Amino acid sequence: MTQVDDCENKKEAYDLLNVTVVRWLSEVSKEINAHVIHISTDFIFDGIKGF
Repeated sequence: MTQVDDCENKKEAYDLLNVTVVRWLSEVSKEINAHVIHISTDFIFDGIKGF
């Protein structure tokens, strides 16, 4: 989910896709010794203001 307006208007869906699924992928990747690369945008986290 990358559309900023959708993320703001559909927070539960955003959280499911961009937080919960990524967390699950991270946990599974540890079990199978794989790497996960999660790409975000400055609209979600600009790297300056914190989380």
